[in-house]
Amino acid sequence: MGLTGTMPTALIRAMFDHLTQFSIRDQAALAETETDLLPPYDGRVANATVYTNVEALNPAFGRHLREDIYVDRPCALSPVRLGRMPAGAVLHGGGEFLLSADGALLREQIAPYLETNPARVAELVGTTRPIVDYAEECLLLARFGLYTWGHWLGELLPKAVLVEAAYPGRFRYVVPSPVLTDPTPHLPWIRIRESLLAYGIDSTRLLTIDDAQDTRFRALHIVGSVWSDHLMHPGAMQAMRERLIPSLAPIRSDRPIRAALMREGDGRAIENAEAVQALLRADGFAFYPVGRMRFWDQVRLFQSAETIFAILGSDLTGLIYAQQGVRVISVAPSIFGDRFFYAMILDRNGHYADIRGPVGTLNTETGHRSSFTIDPAELRVALDRLGAIR
Repeated sequence: MGLTGTMPTALIRAMFDHLTQFSIRDQAALAETETDLLPPYDGRVANATVYTNVEALNPAFGRHLREDIYVDRPCALSPVRLGRMPAGAVLHGGGEFLLSADGALLREQIAPYLETNPARVAELVGTTRPIVDYAEECLLLARFGLYTWGHWLGELLPKAVLVEAAYPGRFRYVVPSPVLTDPTPHLPWIRIRESLLAYGIDSTRLLTIDDAQDTRFRALHIVGSVWSDHLMHPGAMQAMRERLIPSLAPIRSDRPIRAALMREGDGRAIENAEAVQALLRADGFAFYPVGRMRFWDQVRLFQSAETIFAILGSDLTGLIYAQQGVRVISVAPSIFGDRFFYAMILDRNGHYADIRGPVGTLNTETGHRSSFTIDPAELRVALDRLGAIR
């Protein structure tokens, strides 16, 4: 999990042009008009890390974290802009949400894994499908990554929140049809619906699209990334906390809790989970199946948690709602690199312990989803270091 990848090289761009008959343009180049939702932001972030054992297990990676990531540094964030696409913009079917307009593909809609696969992109945009036209003003939320809760909550939902704050009731929001129709509990659709409703966007405001068709828009709008310089814009983070509808907004518990977030499925399992859980339980942690919790219950949990333990991954995205000074312990295999959730800790002026363990059973297709073990002694050090903070 992380921010979007780099753009293709000049050679790959040329291959895109040749194979797809489309050039690649970013929002600034393709939009007819742009309006700032949030201004540029310049500031500083402080190192939040109080303990990590990464360097002992993976020296080069650990040194990179210590020297480049877990440091005090200045930050310069780009503005967040709302852009209007040319009339006739087409959202292509096939499940990848590719968008074309005026002979160009929108860069921000090209998934990192498609950036080096122009043949697949050519197939997606070259397939003939039924086409449906919409004339009303719409805001595009459907994008790669939407199927992962962390990408939805941390990258896509904030766009809707900012637009709704600036232009209440103006737009319909474009999402895949399962958001309204799929009841599967372990998939994110139900929580996506709940999260939109918590900001005043009910099902009548959603425009659902089908993978088997192309969708053509007369007045489609998009919002650029709320992330730059490896941080979410603080204005977006603030809006996510402050724009919750009062009747739905959770109320933080008066009793601070120590929360262990239990990851279910999708790899990255702790092989000695019983020993780790026993230590956490003895230290006063309660266990929460956050992936199965209602959206507002997740928000309430993060609002109330003084200390959070989790396997590094999407379960931590609720840190957007955490209290100032939150203490976070994440565990992960030593080969997993990610700074998405660290950025959220920085926004809350939190304190962080990054504990890694050696890989147990290697996932040969996706290495960071490999199972791993955690040394209870390392976890004990992390708990003590965080507990000593006043």
